[in-house]
Amino acid sequence: MFLDSLVAHNSAALNADLPIFLNSMARSVRHPLAYSIGQRALAQVPSTFADIFVQGVVPNHADFGGFYVRIWAVGRPVRLLYGLFFGAPRAEQTEAREGARYIRERLRTELAPLEATRGFRYKIWTNTDVPWGAVSARAVVRQFELFITSKEETLTSATATSIEDDIKALIQVVDRAADVLQPIRQFGIDLMVRYHGGNLPMPPAVPPRPTIMVTWPVPPSTIPGGRLIGLGPQYDQMVAALESGKHVILIGPPGTGKTELAECLCGDVGVNYTPATATSDWSTFDTIGGYLPDPAGATTGAAGGLDFHPGLVLQAMERCEWLIIDELNRADVDKAFGELFTLLSGARRVRLPYKKRDATGMKDVIVGEPDPGQPDVYAYRVPENWRIIGTMNTFDKASLYQLSYAFMRRFAFIDVPVPTDADYITIITAGAGALRGLGGNDDYHDECLRLISAVFIGGSLRSLNLLVGPAIPLDILKHLAKRPPTTGSGVRHEVLEALAIYLFPQFEGAGDKHDALLAALGAALGDTYPPDGPLSRRLATWTGHE
Repeated sequence: MFLDSLVAHNSAALNADLPIFLNSMARSVRHPLAYSIGQRALAQVPSTFADIFVQGVVPNHADFGGFYVRIWAVGRPVRLLYGLFFGAPRAEQTEAREGARYIRERLRTELAPLEATRGFRYKIWTNTDVPWGAVSARAVVRQFELFITSKEETLTSATATSIEDDIKALIQVVDRAADVLQPIRQFGIDLMVRYHGGNLPMPPAVPPRPTIMVTWPVPPSTIPGGRLIGLGPQYDQMVAALESGKHVILIGPPGTGKTELAECLCGDVGVNYTPATATSDWSTFDTIGGYLPDPAGATTGAAGGLDFHPGLVLQAMERCEWLIIDELNRADVDKAFGELFTLLSGARRVRLPYKKRDATGMKDVIVGEPDPGQPDVYAYRVPENWRIIGTMNTFDKASLYQLSYAFMRRFAFIDVPVPTDADYITIITAGAGALRGLGGNDDYHDECLRLISAVFIGGSLRSLNLLVGPAIPLDILKHLAKRPPTTGSGVRHEVLEALAIYLFPQFEGAGDKHDALLAALGAALGDTYPPDGPLSRRLATWTGHE
């Protein structure tokens, strides 16, 4: 056990034992880990420490801005002092205490559960906290002030397992921080500029982050009439979720106004948006981008060279437009969003596996905020207040791609239900106004409205749990308004024809409900449709019933 070697100040044994411990963590971290061992006399008392860090975050893990786990065996009797450590050479420790506070603020979401569940804490060290020697106590305090959070324990057979678990939790925080806050060295730059600014060369300037100007409305006063009647609560929920920083997915049956609600809100808050419809063919090439020939050769002078071209998500960011994605679950979102998962979870930047040309040559592509210390990147910056609004049809939710939990936790899901019967009648009655007077009287209007109400508002579809929003009957009414009006049984035929055109496609793959649908339509329209008749065959085109 490496802790025994550490407490015994046995560097040779520690060099043999610590790699075994780190190898045991290989599957629980994303980044390669490295370690360093050192010994130092603290107030004339020998001490041994082990540092565990992610490779490549900074050139030297102990440089100003390094962030790592330090486990220190020190004191009489020997105790373990371990926690998250902020790198700084001894000559740069004057502002260590305030620097640790600054880092704590930047990592508060990671530190809170660690301190709440495992007993770590931030400690303001004083000379009296170094009881094993009276010489140079202040120098020891200056070292310990670099702990961002720490814990003290005595190694015994009873505490060994819990100490190892503590250290594993610390390593996982450092591993996650390498993505969320990469490169952590920027902490050091910020601090050195903050405390010594005029005496240091300033890092390269970064243009201000683009901002989408948003005017949050007072809901639901701006909701128009039409098919959005009754959606005030959903509008309120959208505003709250989007204003709090979340992306949103609207879920519900077809035709309930999900897309129109999204477009309505974009108009109310004053933002432009990019519309898109997801497909099963989507990949990261469609959403993020990929290599395409550069026909103009604008940057290379030679047409035909490959260059990175952004996908629809990055294009929307470049244009400072929100993104509305219809039928989101028709895409395999894990495949389609790829590296954007990390960005949607709040990461400062994500490095893509591409390079892009500009006037100075080929540069690595990142999405997010560029690091002033690494200017040779091509950055697609995420505008402040940028949002994604997706829609998802619950009719075909089970038959299409399932959304992974990793994707779902990055969105707020808002249910957009079918209107109440009273609101439904109000909506389609208004839509049927175009039929008034056709044929010289209102008979055609009245019969069409009666039949459509029986199909969509009565118990026919509701009993089968196939609720459909008012957009579909409104489309049917618009269709009928362009047909020469008929009388008698001809009205039923025209309504049925329009149902086959606009309603039947919504039942794609519902073969188990084919016969029930046929019977429900017959009950609503006052007719009988045999299972081997033409209407059944037309419906089977979509349900797949044989």
